[in-house]
Amino acid sequence: MDRDVSKINSSAFIQLPYAPTLPIARLARLFASTSASYKFFWFKALFERAAAGERVMTYRDLAGDMITEAWYMVTEYHLSLGATDQLQHLVLSLQARFGLKSSERAQVILEHLKRCDDPDILRQEEGLLNMVPYRLQSAFLPEVGRAGVYAGTPRAQILRLNAYRDLMYYYSEYRRLDTTITMDPAWMDYLTQNQEIIRGWLSYSLIRYLQARNPSVPGIADKLTPPAARDLTSVKRYWKILLAVHPVPDIYTGQLMDGHDFSVDHFVPWSYVAHDELWNLSPTTRSVNSSKNSDLPAWERYFPRLQRQEYALYTEIWKRDTVRAAFRKCADHNLNDERVRATLYREGQTEQQFSAQLEEILSPVYRSARNCGFREWHAAE
Repeated sequence: MDRDVSKINSSAFIQLPYAPTLPIARLARLFASTSASYKFFWFKALFERAAAGERVMTYRDLAGDMITEAWYMVTEYHLSLGATDQLQHLVLSLQARFGLKSSERAQVILEHLKRCDDPDILRQEEGLLNMVPYRLQSAFLPEVGRAGVYAGTPRAQILRLNAYRDLMYYYSEYRRLDTTITMDPAWMDYLTQNQEIIRGWLSYSLIRYLQARNPSVPGIADKLTPPAARDLTSVKRYWKILLAVHPVPDIYTGQLMDGHDFSVDHFVPWSYVAHDELWNLSPTTRSVNSSKNSDLPAWERYFPRLQRQEYALYTEIWKRDTVRAAFRKCADHNLNDERVRATLYREGQTEQQFSAQLEEILSPVYRSARNCGFREWHAAE
């Protein structure tokens, strides 16, 4: 039995804690070869339940956890789990079948899934579990004869797997989605006692997997879960001072923004960029920001307006000491790229120079978001 923790996959930077009676080096290689996302989401589902003290779990519950865990990544962030990934296809099928929001609560999704009698959805859900409950445990099996374990029906696989030692969990009689797994006590103790380290290792492994399949997408680490409330206080304070001395028209409706009541709009949606950098922000009305949601404003129509608005606000930085002081405070939080700060916001630019710089920064980000499937949007004017 391989118990040498030093043999952990060299691509991982998080070393799992040693346990004298468990093959931890094999656990560390769990995601060494992953051609689909199912290993990550199945392991995440059973790990979180085990960490909460649940030892016996049904396929149905674990499948539901996989779907809700992947939901926001696929529907809101537009992340690809893989060109032919079954879990991604199931999530999109569920969303289309029930018209669910990308920000839908997990409990609502699970209720729809529980009541679903759509044969295509049920077929996909069962298809998702044709392999994952069994293949995940391949890391704990001896090399010789491993392929033969997975031959035949799920019932045949269960009979073979239940004969091995050191597996993370064992199986009840096969009853499709009502099949249960029971966690091995030693593995359950290990997962529970080391849950923070294992959670970090799992997140790191999933980030690597997603980055390889979404190479042009920024902020993958921020897209594993729905976003927490973001702090835009410094931007709002800056704009309140700025708009009081130089009102500008909203780029979508033409309504004059004067600093009394405005909302912070991400020109390229936050769900793509995953940051609050000033060059991608614009003051708009609350109703427009709500309507735009996570769509992309039509470039040809709105980017020229954004250029004019941004330049008008930029000029005030170098005219007024109060605005410049507020800008510097805001920049400490919302201008984290020193190159952008030194070029786009340097003193003395003409409108043509500023606009060209802004387009050079924003255009590649916009195009990349468009390629990832973000929809084009027009305001009702």
